[in-house]
Amino acid sequence: MELVLDANVIFAALIKDGETRRFILLNDHSFYIPEFSFDEMLEHAKELEEKIGLPANEVGLILEHIIFTAKIRIVPLSELSDFTKKAIDVCTDPDDTAYVALAMKLNIPLWSNDTKLKKQNAVKVYNSAEILKQK
Repeated sequence: MELVLDANVIFAALIKDGETRRFILLNDHSFYIPEFSFDEMLEHAKELEEKIGLPANEVGLILEHIIFTAKIRIVPLSELSDFTKKAIDVCTDPDDTAYVALAMKLNIPLWSNDTKLKKQNAVKVYNSAEILKQK
């Protein structure tokens, strides 16, 4: 299975050692994220630090471990330019644009727990319950 991962899915994998983390780390799937996802996660480092109970630098190390172990491919934003306009047109939240553009470019679904993304019809969006059901 190939999926674009929304940052909220990676946050869930960081916060809890549960099914989401195991699905990402222990299965032979292909995952993709837009390159700015790291910046987005670092913007929330303090929140993650509080939820996980670890210092921000250790949260960063766990994040790097998840991305390396799961072989998550990081796609430069420059490669999404042909799909950005359409993604802007269908997204109600500008923060979602790169994820939708990446899913369009690769013609694969997006894994996100953002209910607003389900309202657009440019790409298929699965939430965690739907993904984990497919194990």
